[in-house]
Amino acid sequence: MTHVAGKEVTWLRDLRGDGRDTRCPGNVPSLPTMPDAEMLTLELDGELTLTLRTSGTEPKLKFYSEIAGEVGVDRAKLAADLEKALGECIEELLDPEGIGLVAQSA
Repeated sequence: MTHVAGKEVTWLRDLRGDGRDTRCPGNVPSLPTMPDAEMLTLELDGELTLTLRTSGTEPKLKFYSEIAGEVGVDRAKLAADLEKALGECIEELLDPEGIGLVAQSA
């Protein structure tokens, strides 16, 4: 995978099994890995970080997001950019409607 939602994947970390982290030497992750861990982190265009992981106790897929901004950038614009990018990533990676996922807030 080189692009998601039209954005370049600048690094990827997968903590399943032996794991993979493209930022680390030999792609060996510095974080602990587990055979049953379902946790994937992507950085897109060097500014948006998206982590998807399954819940260990519930039938849920959780995601966490961050967006980098320069000093002085309007926070409302960053929030709108993040919301737009997240929507595009979720649609492309998960196809929620196609697989019958139902959105719930935390």
